[in-house]
Amino acid sequence: MKLFARLCEALESPASSAKQAALADYFAAAEPADAAWAVYLLTGGKLGKLVDLKLLRALACQQAGIADWLFETCYQSVGDLAETIALILPTTAFSSELADAGLAFWIQARLLPLRGLPDADAASRLAKDWQALDVQGRWLLLKLASGGFRCAASILAVQHALAAQHGLDPALIAQRMPAYRQAKSLPTAAAYLELVALPASVQNPVHAGQPYPFATSHSLPIAQAVLAPQLDLSFEPDLGLAQLGPVSDWQAEWQYAGLRGQLVKRGGQVWLWSTGAALVSQHFPEIIALAHCLPDGTVLDGEILAWSATQDKPASRLLLRQRMGRKTRGKISAEPEMVFMAFDLLEVAGRDWRQQSQQSRRQQLEQLLVGTAMRVSKVLPAHDWAGLDAMRCAIRGRPQNQEEGEKSGEDALLGVNGVNGVVGVTGLILKNKHMAYATESWWQWQAPAMCINGVLVYAQASQASQSGVGCDYSFAVWSRAPRDSAEVQSVLDAITQGQALTGPNALQLLTFTKVNTGLSATGFKQLERLIRQTTVAKFGPVRSLRPSLVCELAFDSIDASARHKSGVVLEGARLLRMRPELALSQAGLSSGLTALLEASVSLSKVP
Repeated sequence: MKLFARLCEALESPASSAKQAALADYFAAAEPADAAWAVYLLTGGKLGKLVDLKLLRALACQQAGIADWLFETCYQSVGDLAETIALILPTTAFSSELADAGLAFWIQARLLPLRGLPDADAASRLAKDWQALDVQGRWLLLKLASGGFRCAASILAVQHALAAQHGLDPALIAQRMPAYRQAKSLPTAAAYLELVALPASVQNPVHAGQPYPFATSHSLPIAQAVLAPQLDLSFEPDLGLAQLGPVSDWQAEWQYAGLRGQLVKRGGQVWLWSTGAALVSQHFPEIIALAHCLPDGTVLDGEILAWSATQDKPASRLLLRQRMGRKTRGKISAEPEMVFMAFDLLEVAGRDWRQQSQQSRRQQLEQLLVGTAMRVSKVLPAHDWAGLDAMRCAIRGRPQNQEEGEKSGEDALLGVNGVNGVVGVTGLILKNKHMAYATESWWQWQAPAMCINGVLVYAQASQASQSGVGCDYSFAVWSRAPRDSAEVQSVLDAITQGQALTGPNALQLLTFTKVNTGLSATGFKQLERLIRQTTVAKFGPVRSLRPSLVCELAFDSIDASARHKSGVVLEGARLLRMRPELALSQAGLSSGLTALLEASVSLSKVP
């Protein structure tokens, strides 16, 4: 119990490396019976509600000798009932026999027997048992007994920790995990040992469905260059494409904004994998059903996409995330439709084809899927690099000779850039026709980013990001176009006074995103000085600022969101540059974000 309690405490660390190390240490030290229950709990298993915490609250007050009002004051400060009870209980001489007992003993001998007892009897028994534990152990006991235990580690992290500890492929653990988690019997040492056993030592091994390592793409140097606002977007072969040689050596495809996957058909069974050895078959039953048309010994590489059947094009990536977030017990609705867009063939008739050339693999893929309902990513016509560059820029509806910060027509009126373009696509993928399936043979040529001018309104202290910045900066757009400078000034005065303008069609600044990347260290230092000069109020780690600066922000995609004040959520948002030369009235409008959102869901079919 102590060991698992310490693990739960360590998993609260924000660092993924610390979580992975804590999991590795636990599985290296835990007995199989304890590890069996740990895997069950860490991957979402529940004991159910065995006792009412309200009864335990009264018993805790009695043992601690405090009044209920004092407990309530502590509870308001702590914010968690189980933790409050654990903290206010008096320190006792711990029983070494119980304190040192493992997780399996505590669950099977102490907690599960409470099921079916009268509430008062169950609470009384638990109140005696917690005296054998320290604060962290009591907290864990109360969380398990009340059904409120939540793990701060992902299933993927648990799978990787188990694989590393036992010298297995994480994909093998991922294949065995569904059966382990869905078993009707309680977790046992035997079940755990089977979960982590070498393939040859398990009856009817399921390793036949394992995927191949994914080939990934590198970003072209030119893709980074064109994102810099001071550079022209016109075709510049010396920025990175010239080194690739003639365009005839390369196969160009759309880079879809979906979920990378491998579809495996072997021995009459189908598996769908995502990167990181994540088995996602249960989330996409329509793809699994369709893949049964494939011959055995087939492995496809591709992209999982939400698809609009009526418009025959990719739908919002948000729908894909919603599908992934659903619980998989029972039937999953087939709306919206999910499709697998195949773009490579890794195995044919049980033979590994990864060493075949890209051109050969593509030809075989097209032949294999003829007459099936499976989708194949289109190969784009590539007569020269300038033509492909034009396609890349067209993804955002931007002419080749238009600069990143330059706007024209409707874009200029709305304060945005990138209203028209190709939906569901983030750039181009270039694949060498003569090379095998390998990372070094693929290049990612990103589309120019969508842009909008926003007003800096909040700064929130946070743990340093990868950029080394210790603040999240919140930006806002106007709810409508300001009538004049006097109306803008009235908004600024209201913010300074901690108020908001009211009334029909009142002008407001609506926050729409937070960013902490994009500028140089010098640029972020300039922002920090401005924040200190313009802070009008503090709310914990959040500073409310008097609006004074417009910045240009770039982002890769936009989706609707009822949780956000602006009604949208941006992906890949980052700062491009500060725009001190712009008046606040020249910042973007809420209608500009709406235009980008509508464009992302109503564009013509992907060519």
